[in-house]
Amino acid sequence: MPRTTLLRDLALLALAALLWWQDTLARQAGASSTGALLLGASAGVSAAVAGFLLHEWGHLAGALAAGSFVHYPDRLLAPLLFHFDTARNDRRQFLWMSWGGYAASAVGVLLIAR
Repeated sequence: MPRTTLLRDLALLALAALLWWQDTLARQAGASSTGALLLGASAGVSAAVAGFLLHEWGHLAGALAAGSFVHYPDRLLAPLLFHFDTARNDRRQFLWMSWGGYAASAVGVLLIAR
């Protein structure tokens, strides 16, 4: 797996954590300015990005756990984390890949809900 993809996603998660922390501080201080609104909206968008990343990494973890053949993108800003090779993988590997994304999403929801 390209190290740059991992670093990109870790940087995005760190940015999301920073936005969530700053938004929490602003809310505790009772901030109600336009800047506070933009901060809250940015924190909300970053939550969706973090959820997407968690879901995609879950798909990859499921695929790799099943021994699937995957191809990684050749550019940093590719929309998908990997390509699942349907010609070389079987149904069992596809199901593992599919369930990996679902399981990661479920864990993310549980973490947010607690």
